[in-house]
Amino acid sequence: NVHQEIQNAWGTSQTINGLELTVPYSIITTSTNSVTKEVTEYKDKRYAHFLPSKLNIKGDINTHEVHRGIYDVTVYDSNLKIDGEFASPDFNKWKEDNWIIHWDQAFVSLGIKNVASIKELIHLNWNENEYTLQPGSENAGIIRSGMSSPVNLVENDLVNFSFNLFLKGSNSLQFIPLGKETNVHLTSPWAAPKFNGKFSPLTDKDKRIINDDGFDVQWKVLYLNRSFPQQYLSDPGGVFDSKFGVEIFEPVDEYTKTTRSAKYAMLFIVLTFITFFFIQIINKVSIHFFQFIIVGLALSLFYILLISLSEHIGFNKAYLIAASGIILEISLYVKAIFKSWRLGFLMLTLLIVLYAFIFIIIQLESYSLLAGSVGLFIVLGALMYLSRNIDWKNISVKTASVS
Repeated sequence: NVHQEIQNAWGTSQTINGLELTVPYSIITTSTNSVTKEVTEYKDKRYAHFLPSKLNIKGDINTHEVHRGIYDVTVYDSNLKIDGEFASPDFNKWKEDNWIIHWDQAFVSLGIKNVASIKELIHLNWNENEYTLQPGSENAGIIRSGMSSPVNLVENDLVNFSFNLFLKGSNSLQFIPLGKETNVHLTSPWAAPKFNGKFSPLTDKDKRIINDDGFDVQWKVLYLNRSFPQQYLSDPGGVFDSKFGVEIFEPVDEYTKTTRSAKYAMLFIVLTFITFFFIQIINKVSIHFFQFIIVGLALSLFYILLISLSEHIGFNKAYLIAASGIILEISLYVKAIFKSWRLGFLMLTLLIVLYAFIFIIIQLESYSLLAGSVGLFIVLGALMYLSRNIDWKNISVKTASVS
């Protein structure tokens, strides 16, 4: 669909996991020929992976509306400052025999879900050195998609790193807490964020601010909070189960409104038919089954008008035009059936109230269910009150016809 096409062109949801330090090593084994006594040495190259002891991510998320024809889709630009440190890689944990550690072949990898949406080259500051990350990564452990660079690494060396990441995306921006301590601080003018993933933002008042001007939130995740270790030789699994972040959530967009209005179709029809029923009972006039069908078709036509018009002029204007047309059409039809301007005006008033009530429910974000429930409770109470004195066993009506 158009939404997906726009998001694919601009950038889909993004997940950032990195940096990860990889140090190659070789296991040396020997084999002796039983006849010649010649000794052959074999080197099996492998990779050890280390995660940062500290990972800090701070950035801004700026949202935009991308227009294509009659469609609007919210996307974002993110400007992220990422820094942290790596402790000296500790190979003693694995206690391998006969191995050679290739410190001079060490490299770092940065994982990004959709690399096509990177806006600028990534320059990595690694202690006193600067490297430009290149596409792809050789045997980068948990990094499935991203970029890498060889780095200068000395045994027993503590490394500080930093870089800027300019990234486009849509829907959501998420992070993998690779640090022994991972701190994320995001700000944005988007006023309706939805936080998802395994970890929620901090609840301190000064670290979780959400208002009409946007949001300013922080996360702090320790390595004790996740299921994978700080260093490993093979994929530990469960890494992506720990992702967290923010969803650029459109609370009630044009498509949500249209879907909600369709869900209330049965309510429209039932309440209108009940109104017709009470009119014929109170005025002792019988409405023919065919006339009910005509009204039902008019009510159904409202949704066709709403959807077709909303594609060109937006939901609110489309709702006003479609509802006005259908209300006027049904009210005039009621006047013709009962030959009464009073009943036609009564139907006009009731339909205006009904369509206005449904429109308000559609616009609401958090209280739509509550408002709908309370409204239906009031309607049911009104129906009970109006029907309290009707003698259902002795109802006499006469057939109405259009002259």
